[in-house]
Amino acid sequence: MKKLLVIMLTATVLFSCKKDRPGDDSSSSSQSSSSSSSSSQQGTDDSSVTPPQAVRTAFAAKFGNTPVRQWKLRNDGTYRAHFTWNNVAWEATYTANGTLVKSEPA
Repeated sequence: MKKLLVIMLTATVLFSCKKDRPGDDSSSSSQSSSSSSSSSQQGTDDSSVTPPQAVRTAFAAKFGNTPVRQWKLRNDGTYRAHFTWNNVAWEATYTANGTLVKSEPA
């Protein structure tokens, strides 16, 4: 009886470990592919950028003193602001010279 219990417990543990593995492998491969893709695509999701003064001035003219949660430098050289305005999540995209390309609820 003890042998049967040990065998069943071992099989359960092995099966559950095997089930978790593909998710772990795919998440680690997606992490490595996302890090390699971000290095090959300059600025795709660079969340630590500070946009040029022209962009910040244009944003303030349109949205006042609304705090920006995150600025991203996009592949095409535009800057995207992620912020909350009137209790709604928004995105606004600007060219480097401060021209508003688009703004919309996120």
